[in-house]
Amino acid sequence: MTTKRIIYTRGDNGVSVIVPAPIYIAQLMAGGNTEDQAIAIVQGKNVPSDAADITVVAAVLSDRTFRNAWRQIAGVISVDMPTARDIHAERMGAAHAAEIARLKINERKERLKSNIAQANSHAATVVALEALDLNVLATQIAAAPNPTALSAIWPALVPRI
Repeated sequence: MTTKRIIYTRGDNGVSVIVPAPIYIAQLMAGGNTEDQAIAIVQGKNVPSDAADITVVAAVLSDRTFRNAWRQIAGVISVDMPTARDIHAERMGAAHAAEIARLKINERKERLKSNIAQANSHAATVVALEALDLNVLATQIAAAPNPTALSAIWPALVPRI
């Protein structure tokens, strides 16, 4: 079974990864092709004609958190930090807004059921979420030197999405 991956750069500068199906590679090899020939067949059928920097590699980054920020040069994939920061800020903003909306709905439900203590708890959490200093988070995101540090920046009250 091959562990090779075909990577290439798309027109939007993003990186696409093709993982050849082991059964297909096995079938091609059973037909008399070497592994490299089988990979070349997969590449010919699946890589678009406008792809750039087409490379066969043994492995790609295992952390896919910032997959849309991957860039590659000569088969070496790295994370474009400005793009990763934008992705992280968008995710955090969406999660923040979704949690506030969820809590407000739950607060209303609890009030309608006369569960005042639970409703007040939801309301208090909404107030805390709305009081988060987004400027501080933005500063932390902008200063994150790498994907690991960036991933660690997340408000405790906001569930990760």
